Amino acid sequence: MNMKYLKFLAVFALLFSSVQSIAQISEYSAYSVPEKYVEKVEDMNPSEIKIYNQFKDGGASDSVAVYLINVGRTHNNLIVAPSTLIDYSFTNSENGVHPEIVLVNSTVKTIREASLTFEFLNDYDKIIYDIRTGNRYLTMKFKNLVGRPSADTYDEIYKIIFNCIHHLTGKEAVSAEPFVNSTAKSIRLVKSRITYDDGTVSTKITRFVDGDIYRDGPLAPMYNYIMRNYKKRATEYSDNSGDCKVYTIADRMPTFKGNVNVWLAQHLNYPATAAETSAQGKVIVRFIINKDGSVSDAAVIRSVDPELDKEAERVINSMPRWNPGMSGGKPVRVWFTLPVTFKLQ
Repeated sequence: MNMKYLKFLAVFALLFSSVQSIAQISEYSAYSVPEKYVEKVEDMNPSEIKIYNQFKDGGASDSVAVYLINVGRTHNNLIVAPSTLIDYSFTNSENGVHPEIVLVNSTVKTIREASLTFEFLNDYDKIIYDIRTGNRYLTMKFKNLVGRPSADTYDEIYKIIFNCIHHLTGKEAVSAEPFVNSTAKSIRLVKSRITYDDGTVSTKITRFVDGDIYRDGPLAPMYNYIMRNYKKRATEYSDNSGDCKVYTIADRMPTFKGNVNVWLAQHLNYPATAAETSAQGKVIVRFIINKDGSVSDAAVIRSVDPELDKEAERVINSMPRWNPGMSGGKPVRVWFTLPVTFKLQ
């Protein structure tokens, strides 16, 4: 086999691998999302009306019952959605190009690492390069991105379902070199590698198009219900000081820097007295994530056992700083709810 043929094969293999990487990036339109926001009983399907009536018979108000129907629709959307759904944009400054990414992990698995590679184009749709390094690509890596709830009850799903949507920037990246070129006018994802906590790897990723990923994507039923049923974009609790408002829903909800379930498991101490009585279960804790990401005001809203409740409050109050919630482009204080699971081995 001559050298010219070997060089041809090498070039062909390089081009083929590049095409394969790009081919793994598909599109998912807002029109592909099966379940939309529902506000009226008459717009529900027969099975939803039955569930709605069960909620009402159980003492739920009309607004709560409708909200829970939208919770179910949201969960159904995530089940059939592409495993990794993404949207992205960027801002450009003298310090470099700053991609802003919204990623939805529709699986029940945690993404151990998401590696995303972008390229940038100028006004003429020509590929540009980093003026300092000459690099064509910017690769960003993010770790511990949780997925949709594995629970199958409304009571558990609605509390944590928004945890599967992740707003990512360079601050959250564990690996991202700055890309500097002031002529950047558009951004394009060219390659991805998703590694899950069970060791499986996927190079497939889907970009959300023809809409806003919050308002029109898989989470649309819950998101739109919340936005349309509050006069403001967020419900606020105030102690007569505008700076002390606490939001229940913010434009961008707080996110934990890592896998919150893993962190809780590593820092939870099972009370000896509770273990002796075989006490176990899920303690639901509500708390505030402050503007600086710190945690405060943890309080049990669903009790299991006095000793377990006390430990749940302790571990929540000891959490490291989160990425704070944002509203109107500014950090705000946000109420958050988490289940703390105690299970005897």
